[in-house]
Amino acid sequence: MSTENSNQDITAVLAQVASAVVGQFEMQKLLEQIIETTMKTLDAEVCSIFLRKEDDPNKIVCVAGSGFARKIVNKAEYRIGEGLTGWVAATGKYVVIHSKEQLEREKQEGRWLGKFDNQQFQGGTNEFRNLLTVPLKIKEKILGVIKVENKIGESSFSDTDLRIFETIANVIALAIENARLQKESETQSKKIAETLAIVANAVVGQFEREKLLKQILDATMQTLNADVCSIFLRKDDDPSKIICVAGSGFAEDIVGKAEYLIGEGFTGSVAKL
Repeated sequence: MSTENSNQDITAVLAQVASAVVGQFEMQKLLEQIIETTMKTLDAEVCSIFLRKEDDPNKIVCVAGSGFARKIVNKAEYRIGEGLTGWVAATGKYVVIHSKEQLEREKQEGRWLGKFDNQQFQGGTNEFRNLLTVPLKIKEKILGVIKVENKIGESSFSDTDLRIFETIANVIALAIENARLQKESETQSKKIAETLAIVANAVVGQFEREKLLKQILDATMQTLNADVCSIFLRKDDDPSKIICVAGSGFAEDIVGKAEYLIGEGFTGSVAKL
């Protein structure tokens, strides 16, 4: 195959993968689509995805898998740098194992730990034939590792398979990161809505100014776990100035005293916005 034809094939594959996974923000569905698309693209019997743990980024855990790797989902984990999987996560480099014989050498030299072989292979029969592993990374940020195993109908994964896998791994990493950011955004929006509800319940219907201001202070401090809160309002007799009308903590000492021209200092600049 010529280089030009090979590049055209990789471009076509990349377009298919992008179409399958980009724009999917529900993480579990995204991971399932990645597994299915990757296996189909590389003619693999097995695929697994390891991502950094949210509560311990020094470890990666298997978050999705097919074939015999399905048995280790949410169970298999490695420290960054541990075994071949952890080594890929630590270095950002790929690993290719072409045969069982090569795997045995890796085991003897201590690079392949086989920590979860007993869980993956029924009756102790090792179904492994070959493997291709690449990092999931965005620039220098490594999110995790993706593996394919047991090339269908061929002795092992080729150099072209590796090129394709590295290319689509970049798209996969972006899709995973986008899904995470979307989830964080939704969580933040939910938190803001809950906060607004708390504050609203505390102040709505309260028309006595001093009590209203106190309730605003209390609700705001409780919501944001703050020690100090202060409120500045425009002066009735001079709307070009704002004055502190309520405060808690050390801000109590400036109530009725601290004032700024609109645009003056940090507080005045915020009022000008």
